[in-house]
Amino acid sequence: MENGFLVSTQELPEMGTSHKTELMNRLCALTGVNFPEIQRCLVAYQDECARLRKRCCDMEAKYTTLEDLFRRANCPANVLYSDVTIAEVSDDNQVQLTEVVTGLGGDYVDAVPLPPGKLIRLEHLARPGYRPHKIAIDMSLANGGDNYLDFEIQLILVPGGQDGGKPYGPKYRGNQFLNKNGTQIHVPFPPYLGRQLTIGSMERLAVVVKHTGGVNNLNSIYVTLYHDADCAYQACRTPTAAV
Repeated sequence: MENGFLVSTQELPEMGTSHKTELMNRLCALTGVNFPEIQRCLVAYQDECARLRKRCCDMEAKYTTLEDLFRRANCPANVLYSDVTIAEVSDDNQVQLTEVVTGLGGDYVDAVPLPPGKLIRLEHLARPGYRPHKIAIDMSLANGGDNYLDFEIQLILVPGGQDGGKPYGPKYRGNQFLNKNGTQIHVPFPPYLGRQLTIGSMERLAVVVKHTGGVNNLNSIYVTLYHDADCAYQACRTPTAAV
């Protein structure tokens, strides 16, 4: 409405796709600018910016995680063993299970000899974590006996999430570690879920030996776990700062 009078208006018809294309081509020819290519570049730029933003967010999350790990690793309260203690075991590739666990009661004995029908439990002293790869056992029987088949041997992971520890690996027999003439047979340490088991610094490995025979006391027993001490030392030592 203009000055109180109705004014007629006419809507221009919508331009078809072919007309738009023709107009764009003329505009590009007049200006020398390839507008469709610019539009494609802008879309690609937006996509690349989105990818970069996501990558930056991922890197920021990884950096935060690494920063937290670094802070925890360098916190004295979280260090289980000093470099001095770690160095002390750096050249010792054997862990001896020679400490008799006493006071268990029942059929357990507190010291050798181990008579028929009884059990004895041995474990190692507290030490930094390690990854055993083979087991060796030596036994001396009374009367020159060689009845190693009479002895059941079970590894125990302590604490293992349950009272007394968790049995680990198969139940062995003495003859799997010793030939009739007393020579040793080194047995591979059983893996866990297809991987080499790590005995943590807050854990211990124990062994329970049961005499199932009817004769010949077990006068002595020596259990050795072999591991790569140098590999453990290189993994656990504090890196020396570059000069």
